[in-house]
Amino acid sequence: MYMIDDICFCQLSITFYSSINRIGSAMLVRTANDLGTAIRDHRKRRGWDQQTLASHVGVSRQWIIDVEKGKPGASIGLVLRALDALGMPINLAVKPSTRTRVASIDIDQIVRNSRRNAR
Repeated sequence: MYMIDDICFCQLSITFYSSINRIGSAMLVRTANDLGTAIRDHRKRRGWDQQTLASHVGVSRQWIIDVEKGKPGASIGLVLRALDALGMPINLAVKPSTRTRVASIDIDQIVRNSRRNAR
């Protein structure tokens, strides 16, 4: 079992499964560039140009261009709408850290022991 503070040390990966390809090809996404590549690939598989995708998402063609180039800072809500428009469900996988968990320290107990030993 992993405690809440372990979340800081987890590696988050996103895997997309193509609904276009019945085999269910998966792509591991770790960077904005990876995400842009996945969006561009799926858009092209559908035979859509950037303007068509932009119309489905409700954004400008320039926004699609920026996301496909991996430009960071895109609104997560709009990215999710783009993924939905392309039929790209998201599977989030969290890889637990291999770091060793340090036992918690009870500072109150240390102070009590210190006071007891000082008498």
